[in-house]
Amino acid sequence: MSNKFEQAMDLLNRGRLHEAKKILSKMEKQQSNNPDILYNLGMIHSEHGEYDLAIDKLQRCVKIAPNNGNALVALGLAHFKKDNISKAEFYYQEALGKDPENIYALQNLGGLYAKENRLEEAINIFEKGERFAPEHPNFLYGLALAYQDLGKLKKADEYYRKILDRRAEDQFTELARKGLSQIAHSSFKTKAPRMDAVMYCLAALEKFSEMPIQDVHRITSEIALLGRNGLSVDDPNRTYKLDSMPGEFTGLQLVSYMYVGFQMIEPSMDIGFDLSAEYQTAKALFSKKVENEKRTIL
Repeated sequence: MSNKFEQAMDLLNRGRLHEAKKILSKMEKQQSNNPDILYNLGMIHSEHGEYDLAIDKLQRCVKIAPNNGNALVALGLAHFKKDNISKAEFYYQEALGKDPENIYALQNLGGLYAKENRLEEAINIFEKGERFAPEHPNFLYGLALAYQDLGKLKKADEYYRKILDRRAEDQFTELARKGLSQIAHSSFKTKAPRMDAVMYCLAALEKFSEMPIQDVHRITSEIALLGRNGLSVDDPNRTYKLDSMPGEFTGLQLVSYMYVGFQMIEPSMDIGFDLSAEYQTAKALFSKKVENEKRTIL
C-alpha cells in the first residue's frame, strides 16, 4: 500500500478523520476498486453520520472482498444506525458466517437483539462472545443487563461481579456497580420497613452519637469504598471486616451504618440504596430512648 494510505491510516488513528477522508477520497478516484480504501471511507462516513454514503462504500467493499467480516459488520452497523434492523441483522449474521469468532459481529448482533427485547437471543450471542473473549466488558455487561431485564437477578449479579473482577476503572465498572446496587435494592425492598434494617440503623445512631464526627466520616467512607464492589445485603451468612471499626458485619448492617453516617455528614448524598423509611423509624426510636434516659436521670 502507498505512503498516502499509510498517512491516512495514521491520521485515522489520531482521530483526524477529516484529513484522512480527504486523502482517501482522492485515492478512491484512482483506485475505485480498492477494498481497503472503500472500507475506511465507509467507516469515516458512518462516524460522521453519513450513513447512505457509508453504505455505498461498504457495499462496494464487500462485493470486491466478500470475506471481509469487519466490512460486513460496519455495513450492518450503518444500517442499524438508520433503523434498518432487518438489514443490520442480515449483515451481522453474514459476518459471523464468514468468521464465527468475529468479536465485533457478536457484540453488535447481541446489542441489536437486546435493543429489540429479544433477550434470550441476545444472551445466546453474548455467551458465544464470552467464550471467545472471557473478560470482554461488552459481553459481560450485555449478559448482566439481559439477565436483569429477564428478572434473573442471581445470574445478573454474577456477570456484574465478573466485570468488577477485571480490576479496571472504566464506564463498565461504574455500570456494574450501579447494576449491583439496583439488584440489592430490588431484592431488599418490601412495602413495609425492614425491621432488621431498622435495628441496624438504630445501632448506628447509638454508636455514632457518641463519636466525633471525623470518626463517623472515616467509618462511613470506608464502607462506601468497600461497597463499590457490591455488598451482599440479602445474605446474612456473609460478613465483612472494617479497619475503622472492630467486629464482623453483614452487608445490610454496613449499608445501614453507611446510610446513617451520610445522614449525619451529608444528608443530600444518594448512596443508591433507599433506607429512608427504616431510618425514620430508627430515628424515632432513638429519640424516644434519649428522652427516656433524660427522664431517668431527672
